[in-house]
Amino acid sequence: MSTKANIAMCYPDGSVRSVYVHWDGYPSGVGKTLLDHYSDEDKLIALLDWGDISSLGPEIGLRNSFERPDPYFTVFYGRDRGEENTSAKTHTDIDNFLNSTSPFVEYAYLYDSGKWRCFESDGNELDLSKEINEETEQVND
Repeated sequence: MSTKANIAMCYPDGSVRSVYVHWDGYPSGVGKTLLDHYSDEDKLIALLDWGDISSLGPEIGLRNSFERPDPYFTVFYGRDRGEENTSAKTHTDIDNFLNSTSPFVEYAYLYDSGKWRCFESDGNELDLSKEINEETEQVND
């Protein structure tokens, strides 16, 4: 099973751009990768520019095999699979972004004012660092 997520960035004018991620959307997956590798705004903007994502890697990288991907690099639906209509979505504000999230998406990650925020599908905001630590402890038990 996949854990679907959205990755988004809030801009100074209040608008939000987002992309869909199909795999490993839980906090210790996509959340940890975002915290560790995508807290630089320029790198995050470059990630969003590529559109919807199959799997998020630590680096954007170059074209990646969709069938046998290198896990270090991100796999994009448009660039790596040739799919159309995979561009980032623009939302008027944070509420519009959260309300437009598909019911199948379990987590929404929002880069806002220099920090990552994490929301569950019901709109409840989580402490991302705490969630990552709890998930890691459960795996190690």
